[in-house]
Amino acid sequence: MPQYHHLARLPGCLLLRRSLSLCAALLAACGGGSASSDTPPLDASVAFAATDLDFPNPERGMTRSLGPLASVSDNQLTALSADGVRLAYAPLRLDPWRDASLPDNLLTQLDDAFVRVRQAGLKLVLRVSYNDPAVPGGDLRDASLARIREHIARLAPTLASNADVIAYWQAGFIGAWGEWHDSTNGLDAPDARLAVRDALIAALPPGRSLQFRQPADLQRWYPTPADASTTGAQARIGLHNDCFLADDTDVGTYPDGEPQRSYIRQLSAITPFGGETCAPPDPARARNSCADILREGAEYHVSYLGEDYYTPTFHDTWAAQGCLGTVRTRLGYRFELTRLAHTASAAPGETIGLRLELVNRGWARLHNARPVQLLLRHEESGQIVRIPLAGVDPRQWTPGQAILIKLRVTLPAGLASGRHALLLALPDEDPRLADDPRYAIRPANADQGGQGWDAALGAFALGSRITLR
Repeated sequence: MPQYHHLARLPGCLLLRRSLSLCAALLAACGGGSASSDTPPLDASVAFAATDLDFPNPERGMTRSLGPLASVSDNQLTALSADGVRLAYAPLRLDPWRDASLPDNLLTQLDDAFVRVRQAGLKLVLRVSYNDPAVPGGDLRDASLARIREHIARLAPTLASNADVIAYWQAGFIGAWGEWHDSTNGLDAPDARLAVRDALIAALPPGRSLQFRQPADLQRWYPTPADASTTGAQARIGLHNDCFLADDTDVGTYPDGEPQRSYIRQLSAITPFGGETCAPPDPARARNSCADILREGAEYHVSYLGEDYYTPTFHDTWAAQGCLGTVRTRLGYRFELTRLAHTASAAPGETIGLRLELVNRGWARLHNARPVQLLLRHEESGQIVRIPLAGVDPRQWTPGQAILIKLRVTLPAGLASGRHALLLALPDEDPRLADDPRYAIRPANADQGGQGWDAALGAFALGSRITLR
């Protein structure tokens, strides 16, 4: 069923929101925020062609791992960016400070690392840990609860000031790899885990999500999974599964089986789900076929998946069976424009009608807020005017659903007369990234007949024009 967004904030439409078909019939009267019955004509229209091409888009896709975040090299960041990576897994190792406060110079190094990540056009999946069990002879200890609380509070201002390049924050801190098992400080106990959760939520930058490793923790804290009406901290808590598809329990991720899987399938429709595959204990029990990943990728609404590990059983099999390209394009959101109709001519300061249809072909919704803008580019001068589409929230463009956006848009006064090409932009909401096209979302549409991606602007030319009188 199509989703109808941006109905007028009028009592009649608000009462009718539960009946989409009836409210859709009233859209012409309700408009996009105006009660006027004088609906501007939609006398220009274009259709769009889809593309199967894979191209970089922020906050989704196959991830690659960085070295330790505080000392990551410019060469590695540049290489990832040049290879089209837009989301990187970033481990922040605090091994030297298990029993000490974090020094000022570490926070300075982190600020510098975030600057360089920003310059490279990347965003991060961040996880803090105190050990790496994969290193032979390594120290497997984590830190005490008191020390973890201190470290979280100490890191919070740095993470908040760099939240623009932190797409997702994995809970970390506890146990082996920061994956919330095998703690050496008694942090596998429910009370200790709850205390760390609360400290993380207190430090979580506004608008960002936390991902935890164990479904059992989420079920204990929140017996009913989040849905579209959920508010507060629960609405920003998801799961990362670092043994996705490995065996019947995903190597202990789902010890209780289907009840936990059902919970996470429901939760992942609302909050972020990502992770990586891992070496299966018994390769014969791995769910590694194309049928498996295409089914479960959609069921669990997977936004990102590591491609460094574990490739022999999984990624190589998907490539051999011919679906790796599909997996790459379906991870996260994939917005495909289908049709646009709009008023063909108007005067500056007047209101035009706009009707946009699209579909999300990806497995997941967009999880971090960003604006949607209509751009007018004067065909003679090249002057560009950006018009925010107020009330349009692309986080509500859910997978597999037809989306209808119908608006009344007031043109700015003082626009030059003549023909203006129309473009659509979804830039990053943070001012530090808003003008960087690497952080803009590109729709999954073909370049044809005046339609296409403008890499300099980070906007899609819609192949239609409006004449200003």
